[in-house]
This record gives sequence, C-alpha cells and structure tokens, in this order.
Amino acid sequence: MVERSTTLEELAEHIADPVGAKLTGEEFANVAERIIFAFKQLDVKEAHKAEFERIALEVLKPIQVRLVEPEFTALVNRLVGAMSAFCASDDD
Repeated sequence: MVERSTTLEELAEHIADPVGAKLTGEEFANVAERIIFAFKQLDVKEAHKAEFERIALEVLKPIQVRLVEPEFTALVNRLVGAMSAFCASDDD
C-alpha cells in the first residue's frame, strides 16, 4: 500500500509540475492531494473518458484562476491522459 501511495504521489506531482511555478507551495500540495484522491476514487472498471474530463475539471478548478487558458487546458489533458492510462494498465 505504501508503494502505491508513493507512486500516486509522484504521479500527481508530475502531472501538476508544469504549472508548479505559478502556484504557492500550499496550492501545489492541495492540487496534488486532490489528484491523488481522484485516482483513489476512480472506478477502474466503469470509467469513461467523459468521466475523466469531469473529474479533471473538478479536481483542478481551484487553481484555474492562477493559470491562463492554454495552461489549464494542458493540465486537464495531462490528468485525463494519466487517468486513461491508469485504467488501461489495470485492464492488463
């Protein structure tokens, strides 16, 4: 369980890293925690791309005002892609 938590923590930081310089340390930590929580709540068997997009928008909404639109869109896309890959790897 510790290994999975560490992996999710690293993944969350990797996803948020491109905009990390625009966020305070607290904002970065909060968004990373929200990303980790989203991954833990993901229903791998029932997940769909539309759900990934909804989750990503919900998770990242608190930092949207700190980013320009292309940055926010790219961050949403990174999270959606990571969730898609996460679910696909669980199918193997």
